[in-house]
Amino acid sequence: MSGGAGARGGAPGNIVGNTYDKYGSRNPIARALMAGFMRAVVGLYQEAAPRTALEVGCGEGKL
Repeated sequence: MSGGAGARGGAPGNIVGNTYDKYGSRNPIARALMAGFMRAVVGLYQEAAPRTALEVGCGEGKL
């Protein structure tokens, strides 16, 4: 990337990236949503029963 507004630069005044800690939220609704998400991920992982995991995805690295 040369010049331009990329993920690091962004436009002046724009917030780039995650600004809400969904894993550490004290909001009961957000906590319930994240608990459901984590149960679904664990269920999919157990059903797939992989021997190794090379990549889980991109994000905060909480999984």
